[in-house]
Amino acid sequence: MDKIKPQADNGDKGFSGSLTRRIIKAMGVFAGVQSAGMLCSVIRAKLIALWIGPAGVGLNALLTNSLELLGQLTQAGIRVSAVRSIAAAPEGEKQAAIIGSLLRWSIWLGCGGALLTLLLAPLLSMVTFGSMSGSWMFVLLALAVLASAVSAGRSAALQGTGALKRLARLTVTAVVISTLMAIPLFYCLRMDSIVWVVTLFAVVQALVFYSDSHVRRGALDGMSHRECFSLGMPFIRLGLVLTLSNALTMVSSYVITVFLNRYASTEEVGIYQAGFAIINNYMGILVSALTVEYFPRLSANISQRRRCEVLVSHQLVVLMTLLVPGVAVFLMLRNQVVWLLYSADFNAVVPYLTFAVGGGVLRMVSSCMALCMLASADSRAYMATETCSSLTGMALAIGGYMLGGIAGMGVAYLIWYALYTAAVWLVYRYRYRMRLRRRALLALIAGLALTGAAQCIAAVC
Repeated sequence: MDKIKPQADNGDKGFSGSLTRRIIKAMGVFAGVQSAGMLCSVIRAKLIALWIGPAGVGLNALLTNSLELLGQLTQAGIRVSAVRSIAAAPEGEKQAAIIGSLLRWSIWLGCGGALLTLLLAPLLSMVTFGSMSGSWMFVLLALAVLASAVSAGRSAALQGTGALKRLARLTVTAVVISTLMAIPLFYCLRMDSIVWVVTLFAVVQALVFYSDSHVRRGALDGMSHRECFSLGMPFIRLGLVLTLSNALTMVSSYVITVFLNRYASTEEVGIYQAGFAIINNYMGILVSALTVEYFPRLSANISQRRRCEVLVSHQLVVLMTLLVPGVAVFLMLRNQVVWLLYSADFNAVVPYLTFAVGGGVLRMVSSCMALCMLASADSRAYMATETCSSLTGMALAIGGYMLGGIAGMGVAYLIWYALYTAAVWLVYRYRYRMRLRRRALLALIAGLALTGAAQCIAAVC
């Protein structure tokens, strides 16, 4: 992976242009990957709706969410934490040894997760379906849990070494193959196809990643299990912090939905979830596309303060340049976006989107600085900020709804990420002794001002 050269410190325009091209190129590649994944997801959803019906859509959501939850709980966050360890290690035997440790850890975690899923299959069925009749589905999902862990380890190795084109190609290949294989299953097996397709996607992705020789060439042979265990403990410890943070986020989201369901109605929960998904998930595509190259590069240079300042500041400039025009267009077309993604029945979410989109911008801004905590493996600071953030977001969302309904929750989302951005900046400035460069500050002020103006215009129109 290319690392920042010393001339980065002097603000060399040639370097800035080169860095911008790398960011834009990585963003283009992974925005394409995300778009291909979303397209295939839409195709699957349409086929399920046409050939199986609402019950199939519901079962697909239940099993997919169960697999994601099991994966988060059993993979120890290696998809992110291992990227940091690989990118921060010097290229050569040290980096290869960490990759070798990661590949074994991913298998160990996958086997542990699969065994846990098998043991809990009756309980999971009872919780999910209200009976043990679905136990066989979770027995089958155990294979998907193992496959997901293998994929997570290998994708982390590719991202950590900067093999982004290869990572993108393998990801798209797996999604396309899985979708093509799923079509005849949907048509022939109907409702029984759902669990097979969910498992199929995980297994195909693992096979596609495993068939690639790039990762295997980087791993050292002949390492003992004890060496692998010892080398993997740093990213496992950080990964466990990420897992706990994700668990807090899921609990916070659960409390909000339960509150809405009891205080208001199930329909109100659906409206809120639609708005939250648009802001948090669909806008998150840009975050993922921008950080896939940024995080490994930041991890590789985290020990040098001035280089990190250049990286963070430059990332913010590129982010605001790309984001603000998109936000303005989104606000103008927000009614059409809701209709396209959902239906006219969800128009009540438009006021939420009008206010929450500013919070979405702040979320992306704060992520540029917050990733410094992960790159530094500063689990204490990361856990403190994320815990406070989850509790604050939950309290603001509930209070916002009681004061202003769905629109009030949009205002609460904006306030939430304004507070989070301020907290992350304090950590960035005083814990790590880093500053935002003048150009980044100007871009940030201008971008937030334009976003605020666009929100005000949209609110009164």
